[in-house]
Parts: sequence; structure tokens; C-alpha cells
Amino acid sequence: MKRALNLLLVEDSQTDVELLLAELHEYGFDTAFACVDSEARLRDALAAQSWEIVICDHGLPAFGSIDALQVVRESGADIPFVILSGTIGEEAAVEALKAGACDVVLKGNLPRLGPVVDRELRAAENRRHQEHLAHERAELEGQLNSLNAELRASELHYRLLFELNPEPTLVYDLASLEIVSVNAALIVRYGYSREECASMMITDLLPPEEVSLLLDFLAARPNESQVGFTEGFAGRAWRHRYKDGTVIDVEVTSANLVVGVRDCRIAVYHNVTERNRAATERATMEHNFAIELASQNDRLRELDALKDQFVSVVSHELRTPLTAIRGYLEIVLGEEPGPLTEEQKRCLAIADASSEQLLRVVGDLLLIGKLEAGHLTLEIGEVDLASMLDACVIAARPAADAKQIGLRLIPTLVPLTAGDLGRLSQAVGNIISNAIKFTEDGQVEVRLHAEADQAVIEVVDTGTGVPANEVGHLFVPFFRATTATRQAIPGTGLGLSIAKEIIEAHGGSILLETEVGSGTSVRVVLPAVTAR
Repeated sequence: MKRALNLLLVEDSQTDVELLLAELHEYGFDTAFACVDSEARLRDALAAQSWEIVICDHGLPAFGSIDALQVVRESGADIPFVILSGTIGEEAAVEALKAGACDVVLKGNLPRLGPVVDRELRAAENRRHQEHLAHERAELEGQLNSLNAELRASELHYRLLFELNPEPTLVYDLASLEIVSVNAALIVRYGYSREECASMMITDLLPPEEVSLLLDFLAARPNESQVGFTEGFAGRAWRHRYKDGTVIDVEVTSANLVVGVRDCRIAVYHNVTERNRAATERATMEHNFAIELASQNDRLRELDALKDQFVSVVSHELRTPLTAIRGYLEIVLGEEPGPLTEEQKRCLAIADASSEQLLRVVGDLLLIGKLEAGHLTLEIGEVDLASMLDACVIAARPAADAKQIGLRLIPTLVPLTAGDLGRLSQAVGNIISNAIKFTEDGQVEVRLHAEADQAVIEVVDTGTGVPANEVGHLFVPFFRATTATRQAIPGTGLGLSIAKEIIEAHGGSILLETEVGSGTSVRVVLPAVTAR
């Protein structure tokens, strides 16, 4: 079956017209055509009706193909334009194609005309189809935008009602129990951010003991809206838990709704804690008073025991070095006047060490008193931690040598820190001294390195470690740890507690890790400053 073709010819040769029509007929076109040979007639033909394609002779005497192409383009119609020529140079053909001609067909190769016309008709049809689709799409997009605008306005209306509700309100998925949306009142009162709520389930708002009750309730009433949970379930109030752990009594009003494709429920929570508390306060007042009184009595007994422990420890720690001082000084003073013997020198050295120990104990007691009262003052300056640690290790070496254990410093280049050199030296010295006390064999290493904008000091020993049940008390004043064999370590129990207070006063932190039989590691982190 031949395809109908509405053709506009620009040609002045009847013979060429007949040959062209015959060729198109042979290819399969049933052609209806008009033939023009001037610009005026071409304009009239374009204005009179629509054409599927224009075929133009290149060599018209007074009206060339480029001129005809320009007239077609000016008409605004999307019509394929094919040039037919007996002889056309390559440059002229290229110029015509650049001007917008679809193709150039030589009259000596006329059988090529049918396929060219067929191709260009299909291309024009495709363009019109695409334009039609684009127009339809634009219309649909306009309708969709209008519907979206209406939907947004409606959604905004209900969103405002939801968001501005003064009572905490949320929407959750009935199947997964995931929280879908929350209002501002819930964020403010419950303490969670919107981002946190987006990753929570409705059960996360309940204390753990309430979760199974809620699941049972929802399973028994999967499609039931609830009003007043307090009266609606076993005659008891439901409870919710704020982010900070506060538990409240709530009444719930809810209704089912669909959000997108999800079956959901909207729930409004009313805090009835104060109402319930007022109802039961009279009955529980005496009971609570008795419990509080018992708690205060227990606390007083704890304080009395702590005071007795303090007096006992301090008396013992002061009596021992003082007895040594008096005894050895009596030996020296009992001798005849003259040069000191080696024994006298040894006695005086022991007396000197004992007095120094006594001064440290008294100093620690005074310092812990200042720390607890908040009266400690720091003289802040730049501190070279490597030099400070070197001095601390030198000061502690006699104690390590006396126990025949190794003591070494492993420093790396770190920035200066801002702090009180004397207090930091005291804190680190206490930590090193404590490590030596707990180490009977092996060594104590003092390490210094930088991590990002922090300086890190680590004191690692190979000692006996501390039993697990005592680790939590190591930074408590007057607590004296024991070894794995339950042997008490000498001292007042103030060294680590003083170190912790000093380090934290400098904006740092201290962490202790220990294991019986594997030694102890104390890690001190201090903020660093760039060295000038």
C-alpha cells in the first residue's frame, strides 16, 4: 500500500517534475503536489496549506535553492528541505547543508531520492512526536505543580496544627513501631532531637518494664484508637521516660491515619505525673521520711567511719617517721663530741629521709584539704614536659634503685603545655612513685608523645597490679590499695587522688588500667600549646 505524500516542488522544468514524481511513485509514494518557480508563488503556497516536504531545484535562473530555503525557514514551519541538482559543486552542497537543507540529491542519481524523502519524513514525524510529548509533559507538569501546591498548602495547615500542639505529639508506624514524626512540644519536654527521634521506636519512650505491656496492648487492639490509656488498661497509668532518665505518668489520646503508604497512628501525650503524685503523696509521706532518715543515719555512720579511718591512718603515718627521727637523733646526740662516724652519718641520713617523708605526708594532707575546699591556685606558665619528666625521673631514681627495678624515660618531641610546673611535677611524681611502690621486679617506663593537639604522658609498670574490686577506689582520698597477696601498700592513699585533682585542674584527664599480674598503666592527657 502506497504512502500518501503532500509535496511542494520548486522547479521550472516539467520534464524534471515528471521524472521526480515517477521516481517517488516507484519508491511507494502516492504524491499530491504543487509546483512553484518564484519566491512569490513559494510564499503563497506555504501560506495556503501545510506541506510534508519541499524539494527544490538548485539551478533556477532567478531564484536559487538557498533563497528558497530561506523563505521556508521564515515561514516558521518545520518542513524538510531537499535540494535536487543536475550539477552542484562540493562547496555549494556544503553551503546548502550548513544553511539547513536536509540533503542534496543529484539528478543523475535520482533513485536515491525516494530513500531520502522517506528518511526525512520519518525524522520530521519523530520531531513532531517529540514536540507533542514535550507539550503534554509540560501540561502534566503544570497540573502536577498545581496539585503539589494545593497539597503543600493542605499539608502545611495540618503540619502547623500538629507542630503547634502544646502537648507532646508523635506519629508512629503501626507495623514497625518506628517513629515517623514528632512535634516541637515532644522535642522540648522529652529532650531528644528530631534526628534522634527519627531513628527510634515508640517503645524507646517507655521504661524497659513497660515495653511488653504496650506490645501486648497493641497486639490485642491493632486497629483501635485509644483515648485515656490510664483508664483503658488494667486501671493503671502508662509511663514514659525522658532522655535524662526522668519517668513520668501519661494519658494518651490517639487515632489511626495513613502516611504515604504506611498505616500509622498519631498519639498525643498528657503528663499526669503531678496529679497522680498529689493523690498518693499523703499516704507515702511518712514512709519516704523514714527511708530518708535511715539514709541520713547511714551517711553519718559512713562519715564517722571515714573520720576514724583518717585519724588512724594519719596517726600511724606520722608516728612511724617521727619515732625514727627521735631514735636516730638520740643515738647521734648520745655520742661524744667530735667528727661524725660512718654510723652517725647513716643515722642522720635515715633521720633526714624520715623527716622528708613526714613533710610529704603533711604537705599532702594540706593539699588535699585545699583541693576539697576549692582553694588551690595555679601559677600558669609554659611547661616543657620533656624537661619536667626528666627531673621527675631523676628524683624517683633512688627509690627505684633501692628496689633494684629499672626506671627510664622515653620522650618524643611534643609542644609545650600551659600549666603550673610545680603542681604538674607533683602530680606526675606521685604517679611515678606509686608505680615504683607496686613494682617488685621489672621496670617502670615513663613515656611522652603527642596526639593531635594533646600531650600524652604514660607511666607503665610491670608490677603486681591491683585487684579488680579496688580499681574504682584508687583515686579516692585515703584509700590504700593492696597487692595481689593482699599486702597493704605503705602511704596515706593521697598520691593518686592529688594527681587526679591537679591534672583535671589543668583541663586534662587521667585514666588508669591495671590487671593483677600484668602491671598498671596510667595515662595522662594534657592540652598542648605551640612552642614559641
